[in-house]
Amino acid sequence: MPIVAHNQLPTFSHLRAAGHQILDPVRAAQQDIRELHIGLLNMMPDAALEATERQFFRLIGHSNQIAQFYV
Repeated sequence: MPIVAHNQLPTFSHLRAAGHQILDPVRAAQQDIRELHIGLLNMMPDAALEATERQFFRLIGHSNQIAQFYV
């Protein structure tokens, strides 16, 4: 899963604990691979935020193996 943990979102910790590969920014910078930066606007209640965020990260992480995603 080529998602780069470039900030302190709790979602990155949950995905690592679930066994998903999350790249460290230092390791990501050393790779010669395409970057895709995605911004999301949160308009949902806080109770649903983390679960929905993890679902979205899993979806985009499995969609393309030749790009690094910065969400």
